[in-house]
Amino acid sequence: MNLIKSTLLDFNKIDKALAHITNFEEISKVRGQLEKARSNIKDRNQKSKLERQIKDMTNINKLAREGGLQMDQEFLNGFVLVLNYGTYIRD
Repeated sequence: MNLIKSTLLDFNKIDKALAHITNFEEISKVRGQLEKARSNIKDRNQKSKLERQIKDMTNINKLAREGGLQMDQEFLNGFVLVLNYGTYIRD
């Protein structure tokens, strides 16, 4: 039961790590391409726009959410609370 509760509490951390691992190669490739493009841009506004784009496209939290890998942390905490309650009643 403790392993289940621990997994639920760390669910979003685990899934964020999975999103990073599964997208690492693509993120590295995109980041490299965008960094190369950025070095060729002279306009300050265009450079700033591209930097925002780099951050947005390589944001692990965003990738995890878009991939359906994140759950509401309050929901998970509540689920663990109910499991704890059930454990106390059973004992």
